[in-house]
Amino acid sequence: MMSLDQLPPELFKKWMHSREDRDNRKNVSVYRSSDYPFPPSRGRRGFEIKRNGEFILHEIGRTDRPIRIVGKFTVEGPDSIKVYLEDKNPFTLRIVAIEDDGQILRVERA
Repeated sequence: MMSLDQLPPELFKKWMHSREDRDNRKNVSVYRSSDYPFPPSRGRRGFEIKRNGEFILHEIGRTDRPIRIVGKFTVEGPDSIKVYLEDKNPFTLRIVAIEDDGQILRVERA
């Protein structure tokens, strides 16, 4: 199994989807650190990656309230993790870029 030390240290935090930031590459999504001053929104999706191997998916519920889905991840390489969530198919997140001193994350989901 690959080590957590292979991943960039800036990755281990809560990330929220930034609809306002666009990436022209197909399947690449932009996330910002959760402490970023986002404009008002009816809800935002995101995720949290923890050093203990826990992955928390933040979804938008039916009443616009956040829903937390807790799972785990394994390291697939220096730029990718495999995520396992209950009642969902596993998926891979590939880190395309971490920018702005670790405040912007660009990922591709496969």
